[in-house]
Amino acid sequence: MSAQEKAARLSELFQNLPTDWQDNLKALSQLEDLRRLTQELKARGGRAAELKQLRLNLVGPDATVRLEQLDQERQTWKNNVQQYLAERDQVLQSTLSDQAKRQNILQLRQQYFPEKQQQLRLETFEMIHDQGGVLPFAE
Repeated sequence: MSAQEKAARLSELFQNLPTDWQDNLKALSQLEDLRRLTQELKARGGRAAELKQLRLNLVGPDATVRLEQLDQERQTWKNNVQQYLAERDQVLQSTLSDQAKRQNILQLRQQYFPEKQQQLRLETFEMIHDQGGVLPFAE
């Protein structure tokens, strides 16, 4: 079967799917396009305005606003993790007693991550950091 024949057959099969399945597949395809195009834009040093326009074109204004909020939340998380880990490293390298180190680290953790869920997530970042790994920030 040629590439054109395969494409025609896939299109025919797609058209025979229930409408809700078609909608789901279109949404998945749209998300994949958004992910791929966003990566390409960032890789070539695209500007924030370009990213916004890309999102507006692909997913519309409401989703663009939500994605921008998610970007801000991720950046805040990343900044807090990096600052916390830097200050934690200073405490660990200090000449304080082990008890004082634990207390200082606990205070830092509370300062940067007041929610229990954040602290649980942070534990993974601490382990990776302590092992010299690359922190798993969503970019």
